[in-house]
Amino acid sequence: MICQRTIREKVSCGGVGLHSGRRIRLELLPAPVDSRVTFVRTDLKSHPELKAHVDNLADTTLATTIGAGVNGSRAQVSTVEHLLAALAGLGVDNLQVLVDGPEIPILDGSAEPFVEMLTSAGLEEQRRSKRFVVIKRDVKVQDGDKMAKLSPGPGFRITCALDFDHPLIAPSPFKFDFSEPTSAAS
Repeated sequence: MICQRTIREKVSCGGVGLHSGRRIRLELLPAPVDSRVTFVRTDLKSHPELKAHVDNLADTTLATTIGAGVNGSRAQVSTVEHLLAALAGLGVDNLQVLVDGPEIPILDGSAEPFVEMLTSAGLEEQRRSKRFVVIKRDVKVQDGDKMAKLSPGPGFRITCALDFDHPLIAPSPFKFDFSEPTSAAS
């Protein structure tokens, strides 16, 4: 059985919000099994809680924003993608994220500072099995010349290519197979 994970102890940091320019304080706290990742806006009066779930996806223009209607008003948290990438990479399922502003601090612009924060807090296995999404048939989404496709397979492999229409940025293909412990990015 592969168990759910959280962190052992609270960890925090501060930084600037990329889009708001505001100084933001962020705290990451352990959370119980099956609670998932929940963002709490501590700067708003009602301290609204927003689950990191596709149903709460509000926008993806220049940042990933989650939002939901709470007590008759709309609450949002922006620039969540680097923190969520760190959580996914480390297999953290349950976490409470306290943030005192409209977005997650940008830190160095990558997921690395969040990975360091989470590992310094310690990762803790919980006594409940993880939930997995199983792809049973091809799923394809296309928007103009952009395309994403999910296909059934025995493991988890990513193949992608970024191609910006700019002479100084060469196309960059990328492959990574998560099912092989010794694999490396190519």
